[in-house]
Amino acid sequence: MAKVVCENCKIEIEVPEGYNAPFLRCPDCGAIQKYEIKNENEPKFKILDKEGRERAANKVVGKEYVEQPVSENKPIFFTKKEVVPNISSDEESSSSSLVDQKKLILDSIGEEGLKKAYFLVSSYIGYSSESRKKNARAKAIQSLMRDKFPLELASKAISYAEKSPEAQAMAKSNNIKSLVIIAVVIIAIIILSLVFLI
Repeated sequence: MAKVVCENCKIEIEVPEGYNAPFLRCPDCGAIQKYEIKNENEPKFKILDKEGRERAANKVVGKEYVEQPVSENKPIFFTKKEVVPNISSDEESSSSSLVDQKKLILDSIGEEGLKKAYFLVSSYIGYSSESRKKNARAKAIQSLMRDKFPLELASKAISYAEKSPEAQAMAKSNNIKSLVIIAVVIIAIIILSLVFLI
């Protein structure tokens, strides 16, 4: 049976076994005091110093931990973090991030889903009006969602396709095709009007 000394009247209080409340009332004076449950089976935690953290991270076995005394008079020096220069250019880093995104999206929605995202994006990427572009983007995401892709994945695929060179190339070829069709229609109208005039 554990014994606790009352902070108010200094009487020894016997704590029954299995008592696990955080507070204890003195039977003599009625003062309430904090009661800490001590369990030998619970782990004991220590704040590790730099060497202890490294040892824990690297799981060094056999090296005995010796706690260093902390000196309050010892000055603390802060050093600047060294900035590692970026060896690659901005274009290389952006293209590598696009490749990583492409792999992630290919793993998620497959090649057919990515091709569909390219096609959907190529239909609106050339719009000059932001509101039209925004509406077309929402319709493209909804189209991918109809193919049973979740919203987050569909929006990521569309965002990637908007930046990808494949969708931009498809948009250029679509623009060229539409210009050719318009030119053929105009030429046909001119020829028909000339035939009827003669």
